Amino acid sequence: MNEPSGKIVIGLTGNIGVGKSTVMALLAELGAAGIDADKVAHQVMEPGQPAYSHIVARFGPQIAPANGPIDRLRLGHTPWRQAHIAPARHLRRGRGGLPAQALARH
Repeated sequence: MNEPSGKIVIGLTGNIGVGKSTVMALLAELGAAGIDADKVAHQVMEPGQPAYSHIVARFGPQIAPANGPIDRLRLGHTPWRQAHIAPARHLRRGRGGLPAQALARH
């Protein structure tokens, strides 16, 4: 077991527009360090990064036109528009999903 570090870890979660960024900014003013998991997830989905090839392999090249960045809007709609892709378990955010695996390595 790890020794207590004396640091407090706070996780901010919530829907869009509920104030997560505002709270993070206030905590930063008090000297807190923060990690924005959404930003890191966007980074690991860029071409050449850990999750990119897995996502393109799972959803096809149309998800990243001209081998460019993943079309996140299209990605968000794909599992529900294509019946042969039953929920996108490979992209879920929990433990074992692609973003979680890539974030853990990042």
